[in-house]
Amino acid sequence: MNIVNTQTSSPSPSQPVCPPVTAPSKAHLLRLPVEIRLRIIYHALLPPPPRNDPSLDLTLVLVDISATHKKDVKERPDEYYWGTSRMTPLLLVNRQIHVEAEDVLYSDFRFGFPHYLDAALVRGFLGSLSPRAVRLIRNVTVHVVLRMDGKGGRAEKLWGKAFDALVREVPRLRSVNFVVDFVGMPVEKEGRRKGLVDAVMGLAGVFKGVEILEVARRDRGPRFMLWKDIMRECIERIRAGVW
Repeated sequence: MNIVNTQTSSPSPSQPVCPPVTAPSKAHLLRLPVEIRLRIIYHALLPPPPRNDPSLDLTLVLVDISATHKKDVKERPDEYYWGTSRMTPLLLVNRQIHVEAEDVLYSDFRFGFPHYLDAALVRGFLGSLSPRAVRLIRNVTVHVVLRMDGKGGRAEKLWGKAFDALVREVPRLRSVNFVVDFVGMPVEKEGRRKGLVDAVMGLAGVFKGVEILEVARRDRGPRFMLWKDIMRECIERIRAGVW
């Protein structure tokens, strides 16, 4: 028979005494290194990914200050994220977190303006922000819709003035994603083609002093090769610096 001695002996002076186990202290966001804290804030500000389009750029903030949009947000708050109570709690924690979240939001995210943009909308959006937030904005997306029949001159003038306002009033603008779309059937006329090329180059040229200018086209399939040819020429000229 084996007999096991269960008596606990006192440790000798040479043996280390283990300290008592204590509950771990609570994690505190402000005690983390600033780089880690800013990364956490970045992911906390991202909107929930939409179920119908998981590939959507979650860093794109759609700018819309129209009365219709505000009414939609008020009536269906669960369907919206930016500018609603679903997004803003982090900005209300305390002054330091608010400043750091503001840094991340306006410097790292991209603000997308609609195709019906004009200078008044630009100023209305910027006027809703603090001067500090405006100085933090780095990245924007603008969208223009050109008419193939050449009758969109008024809209082109409005876009030009809106883009001038963006460049003038957002002093640290670094990156512009310039998206071009067309409406109407392609017109197989060289004069009209040149007019569309000139329209794109004129509008994109407002941003030629910006560090990064990306010009993109909507892909509508092989049926609309003229649209692709127009955009290909514009992109090649912009890359070559031929305005």
